Amino acid sequence: MAEGGDASDFDKSRAELFEALGHPVRIKILHALQDGPLGFADLKRRVGIESSGHLQFHLNKLDGLVKMTLEGLYAMSDDGHEALRITSTLRGASLDQAGDGRRIVMSRAVLAGLIAVLLLLASAVVIQELKITDLSNEMSSLNQQLTPTGGIRVVSAEMASLNTPAGPTVTITLQNEMGQNVTSLRAVLELAMDNYTYSFAGVSLSNPLKQGQSASDTEILINGGFSAGEAYPLVIEGATQDLNFTYVTSTEITTG
Repeated sequence: MAEGGDASDFDKSRAELFEALGHPVRIKILHALQDGPLGFADLKRRVGIESSGHLQFHLNKLDGLVKMTLEGLYAMSDDGHEALRITSTLRGASLDQAGDGRRIVMSRAVLAGLIAVLLLLASAVVIQELKITDLSNEMSSLNQQLTPTGGIRVVSAEMASLNTPAGPTVTITLQNEMGQNVTSLRAVLELAMDNYTYSFAGVSLSNPLKQGQSASDTEILINGGFSAGEAYPLVIEGATQDLNFTYVTSTEITTG
């Protein structure tokens, strides 16, 4: 006989899985990742979400189904592939007409999926008990987690005095304040017309960004338009030897 603690852990894990798959945006995220890993900005564009904080909220709910690669990209885990397979199989279940009645043709995989749906309905009461105030508190907590205090600090985003015909040249400098060596780093500057990716190729496993060190990367913002004194979203992604991280912050572009 299983001990009470094991049953409780199983019920908790099952409820978390049902909650993860209980929102259409999270299903869209899994579909977007099924063809390969994506960066935060590319994933946001593929899913069609305007708010970076909104996307990060749903990614946190998909913990265990979505993981981050060493390059700081989002990818589906094995459990994520299996979850997407079950949901896709359920939608593809066919109905076969037979005389006056209707006969459902189901494979074993479809039957397993239907059982999962029944368990989901049994757990719906728990999910429905989540109140709007609880969601607001969670979003507030998420915003605090995304604040780059003690993480990666934006030192500057500076436009060169001489620009190319293609567009302005902007250098972004980031500083490691995480207390761990950063082994991969990238940032996405979100402007009105387009998103611009800073790869920070000099930061790697063999050349990590150590505590207190800064790294800079320069990009030409082709067709990039921005206004002085206005803050623009900056998504910072990366990894240390122990964890993957994503910060959503903002920065002003200054002139050199």
